[in-house]
Amino acid sequence: MKISDIITLSDQNKYVVASIVNHKNKTYLCLVDINNNQNIKYCYLDKDEVVTINKESLSSILLLKMTNEILKFDFTKLKKED
Repeated sequence: MKISDIITLSDQNKYVVASIVNHKNKTYLCLVDINNNQNIKYCYLDKDEVVTINKESLSSILLLKMTNEILKFDFTKLKKED
C-alpha cells in the first residue's frame, strides 16, 4: 500500500491513503473519504487487514507524524465519484 492508493472499507466508502507512518513496529494509515474529506479514518495494518482505531488512542507523536505526511498530500488531484 502506498500514499494515494484508494481502498474501500467495510462501510462501502472509498478512501484515499493520505498518510502512512511506521511507529513502534506497526504501520498506521490516515484515510480520507474521496467523496467527503471531512470523513477521516485512522487505521493500522494487521497483516493485510486495515483495522480502524479511534483518533484518541493515537499518541501525540504519531499524530504529528501523520499530520506532517498529510500536509504534503495534494488533495486537489482527487476526483469525487459521481
